[in-house]
Amino acid sequence: MTGNDRILRLTEHRSASLEDDWVQAVPASFWEQTRTTVTRTPGQDEWSVLAESYVGVARVKTDLGHLTVHISPKLDRCDSFFLADYVYGQRHQPLRQLPGEQALVDQVRSDPAACLLLWHVLAIHRFSARWLRRDQVTLTKDLHGKIKGSIQLGRYITKHVALADAATIPCRLRERTQDTPNNRILKAGLRRAALLASDLPVPGARRAVRAAVNAALPRFAQVADVAGTPRDLRGASTKGPQRHYAEVLGATIGFLHGDYLSGELGLTGATAFLWSMPTLFQEALRGVIAESAGLRLLDDVPLATIHDANGVTRSSSKVDPDYVALTAAGSTLLLDAKYKHAATSSPAGDLLDLPGARRIRVPRSDIYQMAAYRQHDRWPNSAGALVYPISLHSGETLPAPYQVRGFGPPIHICFIDVGPNARTNLPRFLDYTQALGDGSAAATTAPVPSGQTSP
Repeated sequence: MTGNDRILRLTEHRSASLEDDWVQAVPASFWEQTRTTVTRTPGQDEWSVLAESYVGVARVKTDLGHLTVHISPKLDRCDSFFLADYVYGQRHQPLRQLPGEQALVDQVRSDPAACLLLWHVLAIHRFSARWLRRDQVTLTKDLHGKIKGSIQLGRYITKHVALADAATIPCRLRERTQDTPNNRILKAGLRRAALLASDLPVPGARRAVRAAVNAALPRFAQVADVAGTPRDLRGASTKGPQRHYAEVLGATIGFLHGDYLSGELGLTGATAFLWSMPTLFQEALRGVIAESAGLRLLDDVPLATIHDANGVTRSSSKVDPDYVALTAAGSTLLLDAKYKHAATSSPAGDLLDLPGARRIRVPRSDIYQMAAYRQHDRWPNSAGALVYPISLHSGETLPAPYQVRGFGPPIHICFIDVGPNARTNLPRFLDYTQALGDGSAAATTAPVPSGQTSP
């Protein structure tokens, strides 16, 4: 960075001040891409920049210099890459890639997250579906009894005529082929992703990455395999008719170098992207449940229907909790992910204080929604729980689920650690969750403290 560069540090759903000169210099499209809102109160010199639910590092070039925006998660020490390990085969994409300037991150990771591996493989697959086509390349071939292009006369005389093989003619020619240096690099990126998949900690993620690679590789059937050595990389080009390769080729070359992105500010250039934290948490929780030996996810979306006086169906709407899981005992468990209400600073009256000075919001609407889910004919006698992320310090124990009472069987409030010790505390979360579904958690749960929620 130069002395003219400006770093703006934000936290998810919170604001910071930025000078008027910088706001005027930054294109409006940058604020749209980073999902930030810029406002100014009349009479104030500085602008207020409010981050939404995207976190990460983004950078833009202006007449004043580079503006780098670093957006941190609202949960202190949240491990986004732990969540990313469980985001595979996702229904919704939590990543948002940004065009333009590279982000500057503090380091490159030595271990790729499953979400980033899949993201890269799918990006190559999408690119190949649109852009992978034949191109002109210069080749040297030994032709038999015919001439094409230009003869390599010196080689022909010394290697063939001198050996009584005058019918073999070495020619230099141009052909249209998919076997170009750029396509070889992309194929090497797919091969590397398949190799790295074996190092992922989640078995389902390994299978998902390999399946994505296997789906993309047939498009490169006419492309030779290379190791991605510096010599291979030197043959790549993004000039002229190859300029559409620039983005995907740059990411693949960094990938082959072992540059796996981190989320903190620094000096290492990397492709800019942002996480949508609510989507990342929701899809990661889906992966956690899918990997559990005691829970099985169901793809179950029933309807609630409206009938007229004659019993004719007039309208319907989906009844769609985030997850419907079946326990080993055959019980049904309904779960809703509640990232948006974690670590809140809202002054609302439905706040709940947790051990360690943590605070979550439990809106009445969420409680009513879960109570309504449990009443559906498809899920009789089901258990319901709202799942909140928290970040635990070393040595802290994951809190047992709380209960909301007054709607028949209790509605549970569960907690999952997404901090630095998330992997250590994950088995305890799964034990609690399975116990809720089996109805055996009464002894390990605590009621919501009196007066903190108002169902």
